[in-house]
Amino acid sequence: MLKRGKKGQSHLETILSFTLFIGFVVTMLLFFRPATTSKEISLNVVEKAVISNLSVKLYFFSVKASDEECFCFTNPYPNIEGNVVIEDSGKNRLDAWKSYGKVCIEQNEADFFYIYFSSEFEESSGDCDRTIFLEEENLGLMRESDAISNTALNYMRERYTLDYNSLKAELGILYDFKATVFDMSGNEIFRIERKAPLGRPVYSRDAPIEIVYQDGKIEKAIIRVYAW
Repeated sequence: MLKRGKKGQSHLETILSFTLFIGFVVTMLLFFRPATTSKEISLNVVEKAVISNLSVKLYFFSVKASDEECFCFTNPYPNIEGNVVIEDSGKNRLDAWKSYGKVCIEQNEADFFYIYFSSEFEESSGDCDRTIFLEEENLGLMRESDAISNTALNYMRERYTLDYNSLKAELGILYDFKATVFDMSGNEIFRIERKAPLGRPVYSRDAPIEIVYQDGKIEKAIIRVYAW
């Protein structure tokens, strides 16, 4: 009887010790290896803050019209902001500008136009006094999207280099971060970088973007954001 009691007690102590050990290991893993949710939250916060800081509005609509000379038409979407860039159906840039609530296009042979507005575009001007009326069926619906400003990219690179902590505070980021932008051929066109402490895991994520340039160019790209 005494031997059986000691044997039962031994089994109980073994089970208890094993349970405590497993609990200790799980606790250590959770402490030193943050859960996937934590990683996702870190990347979400950093990615959203960086992209929001770099973004400008890009507006787009199409117009079907023709005239042998230059012409203007009343801006059908007067509430959209920014300067104008216009291309023909072959994606050729045309001389165009805004003037007192109108959009003006220099003399050309096209009859279909893509109209873009963005605060990133440089202001342009011209001289044309011919105004035409656009039929509703010749006007495309206006679309709005967020694009990355090339000017903002350059400004962020400067701030990141010279005043990193203030930039983080403005963005509301508690983590350290860096970012790289690639064109669609994989060429690097932008980088802000600092070294992560040795041994600390660094998480990253890619996101598709469009970059808007002052000269009117719009380029598809990929931004890769890192956080640790």
